[in-house]
Amino acid sequence: MSVLALQEVTYHYAGAATPALDRVSLEIEPGELVVLVGDTGSGKSSVLRAANGLVPHFHGGTMSGRVLAAGMDTRVHGPGQLAESVGSLFQDPETQVVMGTVRAELAFGLENRGEPPAAVARGVEEAALALGIAHLLDRSTAELSGGELQRVALGAALAGRPSLLLLDEPTSQLDPVAGDELMGALRRLNEDLDLAVVLAEHRLERCVAGADRVIALDAGRVVCDATPEEFLRWAPADLQTPGARLLRGLGLRPAPGVKAARAALRAFGLENRGEPPAAVARGVEEAALALGIAHLLDRSTAELSGGELQRVALGAALAGRPSLLLLDEPTSQLDPVAGDELMGALRRLNEDLDLAVVLAEHRLERCVAGADRVIALDAGRVVCDATPEEFLRWAPADLQTPGARLLRGLGLRPAPGVKAARAALREAGLEPPAHSPPDPGAQPARRRPVDAALRFRRVWHELRNGPVVLRSVDFSIAAGERVALMGRNGAGKSTLLRHAAGLMRPTRGRVEHTGRVALLLQNPGDYLVHETVSQEASPGALAGVGLTALGERNPRDLSGGERQRLALAVVLDAPQDPAAVVCLDEPTRGMDRRSKRELARTLTDLGSAVLVATHDPEFAVAFAQRVILLADGGIIADGTVEEVLSGGTYFATETARIAGALTPELALDRLRAREVVA
Repeated sequence: MSVLALQEVTYHYAGAATPALDRVSLEIEPGELVVLVGDTGSGKSSVLRAANGLVPHFHGGTMSGRVLAAGMDTRVHGPGQLAESVGSLFQDPETQVVMGTVRAELAFGLENRGEPPAAVARGVEEAALALGIAHLLDRSTAELSGGELQRVALGAALAGRPSLLLLDEPTSQLDPVAGDELMGALRRLNEDLDLAVVLAEHRLERCVAGADRVIALDAGRVVCDATPEEFLRWAPADLQTPGARLLRGLGLRPAPGVKAARAALRAFGLENRGEPPAAVARGVEEAALALGIAHLLDRSTAELSGGELQRVALGAALAGRPSLLLLDEPTSQLDPVAGDELMGALRRLNEDLDLAVVLAEHRLERCVAGADRVIALDAGRVVCDATPEEFLRWAPADLQTPGARLLRGLGLRPAPGVKAARAALREAGLEPPAHSPPDPGAQPARRRPVDAALRFRRVWHELRNGPVVLRSVDFSIAAGERVALMGRNGAGKSTLLRHAAGLMRPTRGRVEHTGRVALLLQNPGDYLVHETVSQEASPGALAGVGLTALGERNPRDLSGGERQRLALAVVLDAPQDPAAVVCLDEPTRGMDRRSKRELARTLTDLGSAVLVATHDPEFAVAFAQRVILLADGGIIADGTVEEVLSGGTYFATETARIAGALTPELALDRLRAREVVA
């Protein structure tokens, strides 16, 4: 017997013109782990609300069809009766946690069901151990971080040993470590207790590999119901995981999860061409000698610099002695030194081996001087095919190198490369300045811009008779700078944002800012107090977050991502006093990839300093210029996005864990260097 069955269910929220669910039929069997996917507003949360009886008993509206959950007809049994067998965790766990301590919260449901004290104690302990929150049992729920609250709310849902568990964005507030631990706990519960799990999730890279099925919804309809492998082959771009996009870009079959993706990449290597061992050894040796990496052959790839890794990847492509080498953005991840070294190696190979090289590159200053020809395309058409000198004379502004723009500004003929440009300046009587040697005693400047919009000066926050939440936090953010604040749950991110906005005061140190600090906390519902969207913010603010068309909807009926964007419009809606600093705490909760891209563009266009606490490394890469990593209340890393997010296991994008690059596009740049057309 199915633990959940929806039979031709159609549902309209009150006042909605279109159905949130449109003739949805599906069945979930005991012990299945099912992931619901789809864009924001596709109907995922509505399916979960129908399964636990909140639709229509709480949300109202009109519904047809039938829902059976744990054998109970939701038309007859309300949410209270269903809760004995159906556990739920929503996007906003703050509204689910009602008791003063974690232990009391976990025990609350069991006690209300009349369980004896021993059974209550056992249920609390098992739920706490399963979710790694035993150390929190005697903590006040008011002191917990958002991620800790999420695990406590999930523990309360699990303590009663339900047969069906419904989760709406369960990893949205969890750091990467806690997110992986949660998914591992769900898989264990799913396997050990025959617990059926249905979770709605946008960050598919965290959960799809462990699922039995993936159900995709669009405009309230089921459009795909398949295994993870079949789903990834079907999925449009916005529903693919980063790893699936990477593999598709290489012409490989998408695979769910890091392990399967890395196996697919290994199968893309030289050995799988069927070369005999002797030919493999000879090809390795010749490629290593050609690229000057023979001394690296026995080194771990984890120990190599970026330039060395790039040459190793190029060597893998060259070992098969191709006649044509194709490279897509080969210098995109390299520092200037490594980029120059790579271009030098390509020129040597081109000359010594008669190897034809075709590379696609945006940073023309790195490669145009060594090219024989430059081919420019526009809208799929060749618009220029010329020598580098002729190309630079033809090129529009967006395709000129910086040196060419300089020479053009001086009325001189553009020249490719630094050497030629300096010669042109000398010939024109504009002797370029000599390079000054660096001062060996000079120290790198501290990261403290003069025009700082926000500055923390050795800020501490110590709880009386409790832990230190912030310890000697010292940093500054320049006007217009965009910074991602990352760290595991409980690291102090939310506390830091509250200090920035003046909601909390340091016990030591001080916080300085040049103007208003706008703060959007983790629960957008706290900012929404009106009956319609149009009453919450001005038309201009709604347009800025793309919600103009939803003006007459009730904020309660919006999807999680839509509520988040509406709350952002509320905090920014002060045209007479624009924010100098905008702080957001986990703003991507409930957002699909398109919504996150739109939010990233919104943050980029604000012009204010932006500080965002997030556990989503892909989102951090999309909007941030810099990442600050917190641990135990102190800053342990402060650098560019690539410095902080490319080398880790948890605080890294999925593609970084698969292939060592922040995004699928950057990873393709590296890996396509192996693609050879014979």
